[in-house]
Amino acid sequence: MYGAIEPLIGESFFMEYSVLDSVCFSDFLSKFSRENPKSMNLIFLDGSGGHTAKAVKIPANIILHVIPPCCPELNPEERIWEALKSETSDEIFKDLDSLRAFLYDKINNLTKQVLKSLSFYPYIRQYFIPKFQSCWIGV
Repeated sequence: MYGAIEPLIGESFFMEYSVLDSVCFSDFLSKFSRENPKSMNLIFLDGSGGHTAKAVKIPANIILHVIPPCCPELNPEERIWEALKSETSDEIFKDLDSLRAFLYDKINNLTKQVLKSLSFYPYIRQYFIPKFQSCWIGV
């Protein structure tokens, strides 16, 4: 699952892929770029190999900002995953499709207000929002 959240207004963009690698991430970025064509989009993300591989194709209207390793307090995406994990901790799923349906339901029911409250960190407001038309958190 790849996703991005715009913390100022609570917009989100999620897509499911069978693997998390540079090919799928490049496809995600391309589709994200087409959905947000009129703005320069800064996307914060972790330094996983699929995000940082040389093979990743980055559209012209996207800037990737890799958060330093071992700094979960700087990474707003961690709070979103924590919220989703807390929803699944008491559940037992009979198969992967059941888990997928459950997660899609939870993701689709995250309100803009909840997404804003989970992802809008003070440093983003202070340093990045004034400089970019759109600032997204990679999930």
